[in-house]
Amino acid sequence: MAGALGCAFALGVILGARLMRKLVARFSRTWLIGGGGLLLSVAFLPSALFPSPASYTVTAFFLGAANAIMHSSMQGWATDISPDARATTVSLFVFALFAGASVATYLTADLAQHAQYGQIFGIGLVLSFALVLLATGTHALWRRKNPPASL
Repeated sequence: MAGALGCAFALGVILGARLMRKLVARFSRTWLIGGGGLLLSVAFLPSALFPSPASYTVTAFFLGAANAIMHSSMQGWATDISPDARATTVSLFVFALFAGASVATYLTADLAQHAQYGQIFGIGLVLSFALVLLATGTHALWRRKNPPASL
């Protein structure tokens, strides 16, 4: 099962990255963060509502695609904020990502021990909605205060 989930996630990343190449030319970073975030939220739905190996595989696929779209857009934004400190900014971005995942894993460990996977994915669904609203709204505000330089 772990292998199937890993492959589904990887396929989602690969196809999401190909899609991202087309989207980045047509849409703003704010839109990409929001769209990727909504895809992240959609990813949790099947496993929250119908926990099963099949739904976990669908979730893994869409999590991979969301990673390719939202994660890369947010990481790009992080480097836009401080281009002279790119390495430090990316390091802090990755730290925040892994620290958040670690805290979430710790807080849901008891649910996992009791096979309450639907509830875990439900929590992920709610938190992903909060993330998409916060990230998209914050980026839109930041972009208004920091318009791109004209050529």
